[in-house]
Amino acid sequence: MTTDRVDVRGATTPAQLAELFTAYFNGRDLDALVGLYESTALFCPSPGETDHGTDAIRRSLGAMMDVGATITLELRRIHEIGDVAVLSNDAVVTVDGRPAPTMTTEVVRRQSDGTWRYVLDDPFFSL
Repeated sequence: MTTDRVDVRGATTPAQLAELFTAYFNGRDLDALVGLYESTALFCPSPGETDHGTDAIRRSLGAMMDVGATITLELRRIHEIGDVAVLSNDAVVTVDGRPAPTMTTEVVRRQSDGTWRYVLDDPFFSL
């Protein structure tokens, strides 16, 4: 489900991914959100589950949007070397007024156009 598009752009720094993810997810812009992932990325929609590739990621993130989930992300730590970075965020996913806090782990990579995309996104790595 895609609604009015948020200012669609790529992340110019690894830290900017959280800002864009939050804007696109809460703005219900599934196309822009999935555009933050490499085509072969891995996403963990729940503890112990993995989705590979943007088609599967689109289904998982779309299902979260469909139940009215919202998300907040606050950057905890980032390690960057060359074209690869590892990030950790404090995240809160809220569904039906019930917040579910977690800590994310993400691996991101600089693309040939200079933008950064998710390679691995695990909101439940610490569980």
